[in-house]
Amino acid sequence: MSSERRTHKFINSWAQISIALEVVLHAILLVALIALILFAPPFVEMFSQYSAADHQAIAKELVQLNAGKWPLFVFLAIFIGVVSILFSHHIVGPAHQLNRVIGYLRDRKLDARLRFRKWDYLIDVQDGMNEVISAWSSDIQSIQESQKEALNLAKEIKGGSAGDGKAEQLEKKLQDIQKVLDSYKGLS
Repeated sequence: MSSERRTHKFINSWAQISIALEVVLHAILLVALIALILFAPPFVEMFSQYSAADHQAIAKELVQLNAGKWPLFVFLAIFIGVVSILFSHHIVGPAHQLNRVIGYLRDRKLDARLRFRKWDYLIDVQDGMNEVISAWSSDIQSIQESQKEALNLAKEIKGGSAGDGKAEQLEKKLQDIQKVLDSYKGLS
């Protein structure tokens, strides 16, 4: 199995963009709340019973507030979107790695190992998953060894050159295989 490095920031574009859009949406809602707090007093004054000159002065003040603040809010929304894409790399990347290792396991390749980077989320899953893979590999190796020995004993018994102890050894090897298989739950 090759050791793949995640060098690109877009691993799963759809998932990362979804996360980024959700973060940007939250940022926009926050900006709207801040804007409401900043701009509510001019709106309240604008729709009150002031004169036309007062309304024009308030509208001019509102335009000046918008011109000065909204570019900053747009920049912040874009900045938060970019940062959220970079942030999502630490979530989507481990999911991608986990999916890759599951694909190897599906293909019965037990040399697969899960490797996350230092700052990735789900880092605690890495050790557990690697321990499970190692246990499966060890159990299968044990079954293979017992199966080979049992097959050799069966050949010796079949050939007639075996003594009474060979049948007992064969039974012991088959019991060893059964013991490993019995340790697994959910096998039929």
